[in-house]
Amino acid sequence: MTRSCIRPRGVAYHGGMDGTAEDRLTRIADAVELLTRRLADVGPRFLSVQGAATRASLSTDSIRRLVESGRLTALRPVRGKVLIDARELDALILSSTDRVRNGRGHGGGR
Repeated sequence: MTRSCIRPRGVAYHGGMDGTAEDRLTRIADAVELLTRRLADVGPRFLSVQGAATRASLSTDSIRRLVESGRLTALRPVRGKVLIDARELDALILSSTDRVRNGRGHGGGR
């Protein structure tokens, strides 16, 4: 049986499948680290309120409510400019534990 190795560009691959398990794990860890760095660099780190709303598919009012409630941190580097950390926004979305309800949010089928 022939095995093939899929790896991202920039990750060197030395040798075939006859390397030790430790060598293979090291290559996998290197590939994961490279991919993680690439994903972290996608898009700007800080977003305007409008940019945060677009990224999260929410309204600007919803983003402002999240800031007012303390669930999201607003950064004000200069007067009149509000920025949202994209990583914090992503973490907030991913940590959501609310389940989607059936219907249109009325709590039951009508």
